[in-house]
Amino acid sequence: HIFRRYFDRIPFQIEEEHAEYVGMFVRTLCELGKGHELNFYMGELERYYEKTKSPVIAYPLAVIYRSLPEPRHEQARKLFEEIIRDPSSGDLQIKARMMLAHYYDWKMNDTSACRELIFSIQEPRDTSLRFLWLIWKAKILRDEKKYDEAERLLDRVVQLGSVFMEHL
Repeated sequence: HIFRRYFDRIPFQIEEEHAEYVGMFVRTLCELGKGHELNFYMGELERYYEKTKSPVIAYPLAVIYRSLPEPRHEQARKLFEEIIRDPSSGDLQIKARMMLAHYYDWKMNDTSACRELIFSIQEPRDTSLRFLWLIWKAKILRDEKKYDEAERLLDRVVQLGSVFMEHL
């Protein structure tokens, strides 16, 4: 209910945090068997996106496209590509690169495209993004059969997790 109340504000006021939390909201709706409700949010976001072309709107829209009962992978890919070309997109650019890497890994089995996307990211300041970035790098190195390098990165993930947990 908390997510729903927050995301029901989209028709009236879109906030940057909508882009940050859309993944959790979409996953919650899908897990509850309410994937059809994504159509409402998708329609509102499409309407706003046509007016503004803002990455803050493009990102949640692309996440919804990927999560529909019949996913629109190509539309999502195009939006993620637009986000990474927009210098004002900030951390959404990092997330979009990871989402594109997932697309190229899963849909195209293209390790070199994944490498280009992930290794072009400078180390994120945000801890949760840093975790994902390191895991992606390790996954790519594993796919390239560079197991020692991949293991070192995963050790770094464990270290980072330990330090993070100490500060809680």
